[in-house]
Amino acid sequence: MQSNTKKINYDGYFKNNQGREFSLKELSKQENYMYGQFKFISKFCPFNKNDRILEIGAGLGSFISLLKKEGYTGLFATEMDLEAADFIIKTQNIKVITTPLEEFPFNGMKFNKIVALEVLEHLTNPSLGLSVLFDLLEPNGVLIVTTPPPYHKNLLDSTHLYVLPAKCWERLFEYAGYLNIRIIPLSLIPFLYRISKYLSLGLRISTGIPGIVSTNLIIAQK
Repeated sequence: MQSNTKKINYDGYFKNNQGREFSLKELSKQENYMYGQFKFISKFCPFNKNDRILEIGAGLGSFISLLKKEGYTGLFATEMDLEAADFIIKTQNIKVITTPLEEFPFNGMKFNKIVALEVLEHLTNPSLGLSVLFDLLEPNGVLIVTTPPPYHKNLLDSTHLYVLPAKCWERLFEYAGYLNIRIIPLSLIPFLYRISKYLSLGLRISTGIPGIVSTNLIIAQK
């Protein structure tokens, strides 16, 4: 599948845009943060230990690390920040693809679940991206994404190219062929996850209050 969209260089994104350090301490902190999302997502879409799972835009690999500790083994990832990808490979020992979404070569491999947390808003062509992910899913496979609603704070990030209302995302998913599309508001309590992963809580609300991460969880089936 070919694309004429402009390619964005995300190499150095986490260090330059987010000030992240690549360390086990930072990984552990982010893993605590992801724990709340994992538990929230699992209420609506349980994971199976036999699933082959692909994470798009895996960052430092915190979600992958969490899944490994929960006993999942069929794990794969993509990450276009080369330093982050190298960190994932060294710490998680899994295959990481670093080329753009519409180009990566999985040689016909299909996945039961694809996870893309805070990724769609960064794509130059999210409609194409959703079609590519659709093709990578097994029959009845599930795509799990989070993407922020168009609150003012989410529009200020220059790397956010598509910050859309839930209804617009629903239409794009439908256009790409997805079924049983569910859109669920998700807000995450800040700071407490630094104390313990068990204090990382996901709430079924949406808010534009500064300091609170508020997003939409979208679950859709092939």
